[in-house]
Amino acid sequence: MKGAPMPSASIPICIVDDDASVLRSIEFLLESDGLAARSFESAGEFLAHAGAHDVKLAVIDVCLAGASGLEVQTRLKAISPDTKVIVMTGRDYPGLQSAAMIRGARAFLLKPFADGIFLTKVQEALRAAD
Repeated sequence: MKGAPMPSASIPICIVDDDASVLRSIEFLLESDGLAARSFESAGEFLAHAGAHDVKLAVIDVCLAGASGLEVQTRLKAISPDTKVIVMTGRDYPGLQSAAMIRGARAFLLKPFADGIFLTKVQEALRAAD
């Protein structure tokens, strides 16, 4: 069961990556643009959160310790079908982008990405979530 509805501006953007420095960087970037952020180093921790709270937008890394970001994306869709997803990766394999987009990703970003491009994709996804 989801928690009580919150105004969308106060719902943090969830970031899922097992690299603490990436989490800090993206969190700082989002907050510098006036957006709330919440970081998760594990897929399980994030999915448990998504099962109990509203998640408007999730930014998910493809390569996670013990999990595939694409699997997390699929499981998230079952838990919270309205959540928008941006997929990111440092390793681009053939078919990876199309697999993420078929699963409903709003954007696919190859790390390292430009701050401006990332923030544009975030704003586009947030508009689609409203």
